[in-house]
Parts: sequence; structure tokens; C-alpha cells
Amino acid sequence: MKVRREYLSAMLAFADVGGGRPVLGGIYISSTECAAADSYTLAIAPISEPGSLEGKVLDVTAIRLALKVISKSSTHVRFRGHADHAYIVCEFGMFKVPYIKGNFPDYTKLVRRTVVKDGSSKVALGPGFLSRVATAMKPLGPITRISLGKTERDPVEFNCRIDNELPMTFVVMPMFVDWTADEEAAS
Repeated sequence: MKVRREYLSAMLAFADVGGGRPVLGGIYISSTECAAADSYTLAIAPISEPGSLEGKVLDVTAIRLALKVISKSSTHVRFRGHADHAYIVCEFGMFKVPYIKGNFPDYTKLVRRTVVKDGSSKVALGPGFLSRVATAMKPLGPITRISLGKTERDPVEFNCRIDNELPMTFVVMPMFVDWTADEEAAS
């Protein structure tokens, strides 16, 4: 499996390494993408080359350590699957990445694969969550799409891309705000 280095680095901030759900301390691998999430934000990156890691959750602590050693000139990070763990393969050798046991949440229910035509006119995003997305996107380039849901309770998606790669997606759960109070005060 092969993932763009910048995408993988950006995903590290979205894994919940200190939380009560150990499976969220990893990056989930599907056949076409990888995902990292905590309870409020989600990062999804495309996989350049599929591999044998589908359905596995890779420990972000090990990935973070390996990325410190891998040359920054490497545009992609390669993974190889093994029965009990994965390996990151690079010019310096191989780094062992443990699998995390457990069921990763079905994040696909949060992601809109098509653009919603009628978006919400008001959405409240927590500044801390928005700051995490902005920090992660900074080395990736400009935002190429923002997608709002049909209601203010739907997640908000941000897409960005590097060169001609498939886009990376960040999803932020909005703050639940009662907008009727604002509308009544304005009238």
C-alpha cells in the first residue's frame, strides 16, 4: 500500500491516542483510502496503490516515529502487511507498525461522495476543531471544496489536494446551536 507522505502526516493529528477507545488511536485502511478520527473530526486520504492491509487499523504512534526518520524528500510512504503487524518500507529499512484490535467506526456514513445542492446557510464549527483542520491542511495547499450538509447538524467537509493527486478530505462535526433564538432576536 502507498500513501502520499503529506496526507499521512496530516492524518496523525486526527487520531485519538489518549482517549478511551483504543481503535481511534490508529489509521483505518480500506481498499481505496485511509481514515483517522476522534469523536469530533475525521481525516480521509486516498491510497495511491492498494495493498493487503484492508480492514486493518495501524498504530499512529509507530507511524509518527517512522515519519521522523523517513526522508522528507520521499513523496509517498509504502506499507507492507504481515499477519501480526505492518511494516513501513523506506530507504533506511523497515519500521514495524502494530495493528490495533477493534472495530473502527463506519466513517463512510459521515462522508458525502457527491456535493449537496442545497446547503445550510448557517453552521457553527468549534474553533479548536477548525484550527486542527487548518493546521493539517497548511502544507497540503488550498481548500478545493467546502461541502455543507442539508441541515446545520450535518458534518462539514473540507477537501484539498496536492498536485494531481486525489483529494484529501477533512470532516468536522458542527456544534449544535439553536439558530431559532438568533432569528427571533433579529426580528
